[in-house]
Amino acid sequence: MIEVKLSEAISAHRAFTRIGEADMHPTAAYRVGRLIAKLRSEQLAYQDAHVKLLKSKGGESVGGGAAPPPEPVREKDESDDAFAAREAAYKTTMVEIADELVTLMEQTVKIDYDPIPLKLFEKTEPDASDPKVKVVKSNLKPNDMADVLPFIKEE
Repeated sequence: MIEVKLSEAISAHRAFTRIGEADMHPTAAYRVGRLIAKLRSEQLAYQDAHVKLLKSKGGESVGGGAAPPPEPVREKDESDDAFAAREAAYKTTMVEIADELVTLMEQTVKIDYDPIPLKLFEKTEPDASDPKVKVVKSNLKPNDMADVLPFIKEE
């Protein structure tokens, strides 16, 4: 069982999706594919909550999702005070949306999966300059390592 924040699960889903496109050991490909499926459910639940939040705060449906509420536009013959009040209400709504999204992303989620051994992402290749020398390469890029760390273990 892996326990992470929702934001970490979403970042890991993106990273593992990129990693899953690379050529890797068949066992690693299988494990990554299964983990992507588990993380996808968290990603979809987040997207659903995000859309519902935006719509509840006056957002508009766009395709399968939602856009934030539109910024107020001064109406013809609208007083400065009336427009300022609508503008203030809009800013308050946007702050509320941001606060609720931060709270949502901080939620702890449990992923029923065992961490993937780091060695499954490594492969040995002959060195280009000397074929007798073997070089260990990894499918994990430095940018992805931070996102997938809770889901990887060293042995």
